[in-house]
Amino acid sequence: MIRYLCLLFLLLIPSVFSLTFSINESQDIIIDGSKVQIVTSGSILIENITSEIFDITIQKNNIFEIDLNVNESNSTKYTYSLEAVIPLSFYNIFKNTGETFLEHTTNFDIQTHREVSLTKFDRDINNTYSSRDIKVEATNPTNYSQIVYINLIKTRPNQVNDFRNQLYLLTMYELTLTPFETKSLVYKDVLSEIGDSYFIDYSIETLPEIHREISSFITYEQVTSSSSNSGSLSLLLKELIITKTITPEIFRKGDIVTISYTLSNPNAVSMNGIILEDQIHSDFIFTKNPQLTTYVITENFLPFETKKISYELEYVGTDYSVILIPRTKISYFDKEYYSNPITVYPTFQEEIPQLLIEKILSPLENSLTLVQIFITNIGNKTIDTFTLEDQNKEFYIPELKSKEQYLIEYQTQEIDYSHPKISENSNLTTSIIINDRISTTHSTTSKIPYYSTALIVLAGILLLSDIIV
Repeated sequence: MIRYLCLLFLLLIPSVFSLTFSINESQDIIIDGSKVQIVTSGSILIENITSEIFDITIQKNNIFEIDLNVNESNSTKYTYSLEAVIPLSFYNIFKNTGETFLEHTTNFDIQTHREVSLTKFDRDINNTYSSRDIKVEATNPTNYSQIVYINLIKTRPNQVNDFRNQLYLLTMYELTLTPFETKSLVYKDVLSEIGDSYFIDYSIETLPEIHREISSFITYEQVTSSSSNSGSLSLLLKELIITKTITPEIFRKGDIVTISYTLSNPNAVSMNGIILEDQIHSDFIFTKNPQLTTYVITENFLPFETKKISYELEYVGTDYSVILIPRTKISYFDKEYYSNPITVYPTFQEEIPQLLIEKILSPLENSLTLVQIFITNIGNKTIDTFTLEDQNKEFYIPELKSKEQYLIEYQTQEIDYSHPKISENSNLTTSIIINDRISTTHSTTSKIPYYSTALIVLAGILLLSDIIV
């Protein structure tokens, strides 16, 4: 009994101690008027590695322009040096944090086990557009605390392979996970089509416990009252955060749409003279000044301020295909960066028949493959009978009313990803999807840490030996 208790204690050890970074940093600080030069050197000792770690990388976080050098003595010890010149106002913020300068200017990218999955549920009703639930589940299979940042991305039926037309449903959604915890989120897509694809792109931040020992020396000081927000300061600031949206997302010719921006200053100082420049797509005109082709505005932002800006356009295009609204250009002194693009969907014209063909191949037993071809009239006009050919098989398709669907189903020993073909005399506009797949990136299947696995196996052997005796 005692040895079983000892084994149980050993199994619980990994969950008791968290990953620890012990940072010892020496700082030489030169204050000269409104600028501060900081020169640091230090070491990082990594302790309590109770779950497997594949790699640790120290990365600049782009708050400051810094000169960083990192050397890995071994897998548990690093030495570093870094140097930067920052405004006095930034230095005053930094010294009140109690952090080392390394923490304040870099991020620790700790690669360990993680598991994130995506599930696409069926749509509520079988109309062209309907609601659908998308579930994202994250599991932390380690002894360390983690934050999962999730981007949920969607592509339309006729844009599956075009990354330029990806629609971000969620951006940097946070899930905080304690050791071995599982959490999930459910997103309801109220404008889901039959062939919509969904993807997740995610990153994971592992949170170590940090112990600090800091030695700071001010070697020269000449404080003056002058301080300015000059062009060189822009190199030290985080970029303005901008999100661009359009409402409504689906519209007809003559409808008024609203372009909206949410802009946030993530810095502890003001950002003045921000220029926002937006080129208007040729299928839209301004409601108030139709002759203009560019929207330009200049804004000032207080520290951590968020503003909402919008303007109205009229849709005058006749094209029924997907439209990509270009990115918005943001200028701040000598820096330029851009917003997200937007994908929009004008409704189909009444006189143009629209057909969606979705082909799904599913492996069966005995080397067979189930082929399912869903044929849906997604336009507003009834489609007459036509024939469809797939894998040298010809199928008769009956008349399809608007929103009506027809299913072809057969089994084959061949896996053929070619596109089905419709009869040449059919005057139809078609979108074809082959094997709509749910995808993830950077996904790693989690395993029980090797340490715990070995102890569990040992406990089982000992228990079995007692039973046999």
